[in-house]
Amino acid sequence: MRRWLPLLSLFIFSSALCQPPGWDTFPDDATPLEPAALKARINGKTFDFRTWDGIKFQLHFAGSGYMFVTAKLPESTKSAQWSSTWQVEGSRVCMTRLNSSGCVDIRENGGILLWKRQVGGEVVKLVPE
Repeated sequence: MRRWLPLLSLFIFSSALCQPPGWDTFPDDATPLEPAALKARINGKTFDFRTWDGIKFQLHFAGSGYMFVTAKLPESTKSAQWSSTWQVEGSRVCMTRLNSSGCVDIRENGGILLWKRQVGGEVVKLVPE
């Protein structure tokens, strides 16, 4: 296992250098949503997004206040799943899972919701199912 760590570290570092320009900023014309409008847009709905490196995520915002997440690596049949509670604060969705919590900024651009990921800060399009 330890012999793979240097290779994995190199992959992660080189991947970070290959990210497309502007991957971590919202477009200039993207606007925040009012809390009630944001909640209405996501409550009870499922969205997909794909990261720049091909990981596919599916987010389901249940009306019960729980969020269910599935992540699948490219070219893999395996996936990881987890859940957390969610709530809207301003134009952000805040999640709590076990002993961790955090919020993600969401903006709207041309009717499309944009999600700024907590990990790495990448801005992705939320595609409704």
